[in-house]
Amino acid sequence: MSFLLVAFLLVALFTSVSVVKQKQDLRSRAQVECFVWPIFGPVSQRAESPSLQDAVNSHNCVRVRKGTYNLTGPLTLWSNKTLKGESRDETILKASGAWPNNGLEGVVQMIRNDVSGVNVSNLTIDANQISTHAIVIRGAVVDSVRAKNGKCTGITIPGPAAIVNNSIIERNGNTCPVAPPGAGIYADGTDDKSKVPPQYAPRITNNTIRDNYGPGIDINTVWNGVIQDNTITNNKGWAGVSLYSSSYWNISGNIINQPATSDYQKYHPRCAGGPNGAKSAGIFLCEDYDQNEGQPNTVTIYNTIENNRSASWYGILLIGNDEQTPYLVPRFNTIKNNNVFGSTHGCADDFKVGQWMDGANTWTNNNCSGTSNTPPSYY
Repeated sequence: MSFLLVAFLLVALFTSVSVVKQKQDLRSRAQVECFVWPIFGPVSQRAESPSLQDAVNSHNCVRVRKGTYNLTGPLTLWSNKTLKGESRDETILKASGAWPNNGLEGVVQMIRNDVSGVNVSNLTIDANQISTHAIVIRGAVVDSVRAKNGKCTGITIPGPAAIVNNSIIERNGNTCPVAPPGAGIYADGTDDKSKVPPQYAPRITNNTIRDNYGPGIDINTVWNGVIQDNTITNNKGWAGVSLYSSSYWNISGNIINQPATSDYQKYHPRCAGGPNGAKSAGIFLCEDYDQNEGQPNTVTIYNTIENNRSASWYGILLIGNDEQTPYLVPRFNTIKNNNVFGSTHGCADDFKVGQWMDGANTWTNNNCSGTSNTPPSYY
């Protein structure tokens, strides 16, 4: 074989390999690059640009340009979709017009529990006091988002595998038609009362949750979550962080400043009280029903509350229905290294040692009475 023929074959081989690699690179790039929406920008958008819903249906990733976009219905995301803005404060999706309320919808929503791999980031989602929620998430990471003006909530978590990071949740819950006021973040596991509370295990970390008309975070019958390193301030309602019939949570490293008012948990009257009156709390744990009366295992047990700064009328309040049954109170919880300075009444525990055969809560190194390592008041 001549030298020229060998050289020709080698060039052809390398060219073929290069073309294949280029095609693979293009396919790989297409998978990770985002479709930019709208095509011609927010000011000069034309008919050729698809709707945002069509864009997210057609592309795995959509990047929304800066601008305010009025949506007349919810934007639904399915598995393995990414929706991100160019700027959290300058890319705004806003509910508007004849909005289709059903009490469950969000401006951005994931509507099935089998959804996974969704990412939403770098946007403002404005429910505009029209949509029930700003965001409804399952199987999703929400990062660097501003969620505001939901009629009922800023972010609702009715399913598994939700993560909320580095976001601002504000001014939600003012016009909720059901059980007002609504919360900044609400996690709910009561869709089927015949089942044990679901272990949705949401993670709520490094957020600013402020100026909402109900609790900052309201957890209703959901287990195994994390509330960590959030700043939770100036929310109304009965608590900065509220756990009802919820177990195995870690609540740690949060700064909570809840106004010390006469707001209390009106929807669970057995949990409306305390040794110093029916008032608000920075961190609030409630258990009031026997499993034979409601959902199985509606208990508030084995939660860890540590290294928080919590100020309100009550810094930390554990309360239940022990007047009816001695064990219908939060039990087996660990409360340690918390600072409740600035609270009217530091810490209160509705389960006295010996009240039942087991279940005492463990309090360690909290400044419940103004100095370090002082215990709660038992009532």
